[in-house]
Amino acid sequence: MNDAGGLVTKKRAQSMTTRHRRFAKDMNEMNNLMEIVKAVKPNGIIGVSTQGGAFTPEIIKEMSKNNERPIIFALSNPTIKAEC
Repeated sequence: MNDAGGLVTKKRAQSMTTRHRRFAKDMNEMNNLMEIVKAVKPNGIIGVSTQGGAFTPEIIKEMSKNNERPIIFALSNPTIKAEC
């Protein structure tokens, strides 16, 4: 899980709600999406942050290295602010 502070890690557990803590990774803190994708190797990414262009072709290619069919949902509205 990634939020405004980057990868949700156990080091930030005290500042999280209980529901976020269960997604916390025991990893170093990271806030660059490409760095996170390379380290975590997610099966999918879901964009709901209205950060237009966050899912770059490079990120999609990186996900394809570990997933034959990566799941990528760019769900932000308006579409001008969608991640892809």
